[in-house]
Amino acid sequence: MTGNNSLCKDKIRDLGRVLVLYGGQSGEREVSLKGGKAVLETLLGLGVAASGLDARTHWVQQVADTQPDRVFILWHGAGGEDVALPPS
Repeated sequence: MTGNNSLCKDKIRDLGRVLVLYGGQSGEREVSLKGGKAVLETLLGLGVAASGLDARTHWVQQVADTQPDRVFILWHGAGGEDVALPPS
């Protein structure tokens, strides 16, 4: 079992810094906030080096400042599900 546990820890470490991007400006903002915070809590609970960003405004610069290795985008509605990220 320790071999599997070690493998899991290696995979988690390989993720690097993960930024969960949630919120946005659509009518489904509240759903995105709730889901994004749940994803962030889960990642942190697994030991992932994760942080969250409520991407209401100026999100492009904030993502750049954070310098994540990966971004998990959790936007609902227009500007998220349609893959047309809104301007910052």
